[in-house]
Parts: sequence; C-alpha cells; structure tokens
Amino acid sequence: MAKSRKKFYAIHLIKEKKDIIVEDWTEAQKIMKGNKNLFHGFATKEEAKSWLDGITPQDEAKHIANVDRAKKEIANCKKYSIQLPLDVAEVLDGLCSKWNKNASAILEDLIRTEYMSEE
Repeated sequence: MAKSRKKFYAIHLIKEKKDIIVEDWTEAQKIMKGNKNLFHGFATKEEAKSWLDGITPQDEAKHIANVDRAKKEIANCKKYSIQLPLDVAEVLDGLCSKWNKNASAILEDLIRTEYMSEE
C-alpha cells in the first residue's frame, strides 16, 4: 500500500495562542516563518484539530526551550561543506541508517573518539 501523503498541516502559533489548519505546505511555511510555533502534518482535518486541542502550556514551554538550546548549539558550531568519494559516502549513509544519526553527529563522534580522547 502506498504511503498516504499528509494533506492537513496543524500550526499552533505560541505567542498569538492561535491555531491554524492549512492544506498547503508552502502556505504553512509562510505562516510559520518568524513565529515560535508547533506544527505537525496529518492525513485528516479531524486528526489535525485533535492534535491542536491537546497542546498544553507545558508543550509550548518545552518547545521554546528546545529551540533556544538548538540556537545556542548552532552558534557554537562552524559549518563545513565536504565532498566524499562515493564509496566513502555510501559507508557514511549506511552508518547514518544503522545508528539513526545524521552525518554531522557521526563525524563528530569519530573525531572526539579518535582524535580528542585522552591516551
């Protein structure tokens, strides 16, 4: 069976305490840009409304804390763009799947383990 596409996007604008459900991802992105919000895609409008109805102030606070933490982590990072030979990239892709991590996390673990650990 084919995977169903999400057709309804539930958006909770935290500051405005406003809930919106839209059917177009581009529209959802425009609404969310520059706002602190929670969002999720659903197959039905009823599922989207139910999810929005279940959002608590604790959910809002947790989301804001996670966003703030992520911003601090990003501020302490340097961005790299690298090219890898295809055979190496295939191994890295395999590790990403196996360990459920992104390439940045795997490379960071490798460098910390192999080159920064105490001998």
